[in-house]
Amino acid sequence: MADAFSMGESIDDYQVLNLLGKGGFACVYRARSNKTGMEVAIKMIDKKLMKAHGMVARVRKRSGNSLQIKTSFYIRAVQLL
Repeated sequence: MADAFSMGESIDDYQVLNLLGKGGFACVYRARSNKTGMEVAIKMIDKKLMKAHGMVARVRKRSGNSLQIKTSFYIRAVQLL
């Protein structure tokens, strides 16, 4: 599973607030930007599991596309870490 983070730890410029959920390949954390104060959800994907299941190219494509999507029905990607 993706690295486990605890409340108060940092991921890049973001402070982890709590774990929102876990799946087969990732954990999703609620976090706050240290620069802007904006609350975000950070999805931490387990790279080893992705590689083992041949999903690297698919995930890269989907995450790159999500930066360009602008609709109220989709969570906006702000940054890829």
